Amino acid sequence: MSTTFSGNGAVHGGGFFYDEAVTVQNTIMTNSIGDNCAVSNYGISPSLTPLGENLVDDDSCDGIAQTAATGDGGINLGPLADNGGPTQTQALLSTSVALDAVPFGECTLPEGTELETDQRGVTRPQGDACDVGAFELEVTPEPAEQCDLNGNGRFDLRDIVKFALGCRLAKATWLCDLTDDGHFNARDTILFVKNCHGWK
Repeated sequence: MSTTFSGNGAVHGGGFFYDEAVTVQNTIMTNSIGDNCAVSNYGISPSLTPLGENLVDDDSCDGIAQTAATGDGGINLGPLADNGGPTQTQALLSTSVALDAVPFGECTLPEGTELETDQRGVTRPQGDACDVGAFELEVTPEPAEQCDLNGNGRFDLRDIVKFALGCRLAKATWLCDLTDDGHFNARDTILFVKNCHGWK
């Protein structure tokens, strides 16, 4: 659930190979070598049950319609990178069809427990609804919120430090990928300073 499978490969089922009854929920499967899904011939009653909103870029996954990998209306993932958190992730780009695509009330684990964070620990949802996959794209806050992060009524060095540390440790409640290149790096901090310089 809420997982991103991208760029994996196998003879069959590069994204997902199953030999029993499985549930796929709010998950992305794309750019696989050897189809996204494949069923074992040796399993006992293998089946795939899709829940929520799943996005795949081929027609190999039973019950899940094909979606373009890139371009207008595509899944549109950034490269595997350090976007904060304990593991590398692939960010959703601002043009991704996965943004806010999880149906209302279905941003949950299969048993119904609310899913509160993404793989990095970023709060879900950031927008009107949860994003599909392992990554939740942070919503751009209003300028005052974006610049005055420590709430003292002005933009200063403490805001810069808080921005950089919050983004690096995946504790930010503000937009980190200001350059929209799929991950957080020093260029985002530089742009943060440039955007906020002169605010109060």
